[in-house]
Amino acid sequence: MTYWLTIGTWEGWNTLTHNGILEIPKRDKKRFEKIKNGDKVLFYTKLDFRPEGLLLPVVVGSAIVKQVIQRTPPEEITITRAWEMLEPCRCQMKNIYEFSTPVPLYPLVQELQFIGNKKRWTIYLTHALQEIFEKDYNIIVSKQTRQPIQKTE
Repeated sequence: MTYWLTIGTWEGWNTLTHNGILEIPKRDKKRFEKIKNGDKVLFYTKLDFRPEGLLLPVVVGSAIVKQVIQRTPPEEITITRAWEMLEPCRCQMKNIYEFSTPVPLYPLVQELQFIGNKKRWTIYLTHALQEIFEKDYNIIVSKQTRQPIQKTE
């Protein structure tokens, strides 16, 4: 089992919670190809400016990979399925949990092993998908209680 930190937007988190689908941009395809069924994923949202206020970058939830969705072969693409070419890397998720209080990473930087350069820690959050250690996953999850959003088997 591998542990992942996916870095995305609040809209991406909403897609995950409503549809059970995790979408990774095409530019991170090589990292995405390492995902397997049963891997555990944490979702980190980026800073977002909204009319109602500022949404800070935090870890908002966790999930488990149920199934990696294969790319649609080019011969099967129609006008209605053309959107699949924009985001070809998708996973169906299960056991999606939302943290009751989002967990900011900054206070945990010194404890997290996947962050090698503690002064420039944000460079480890530049990809949409970052592999992390089990210990790091447990540190982040231990800072929060989880509430199930949906359970799909």
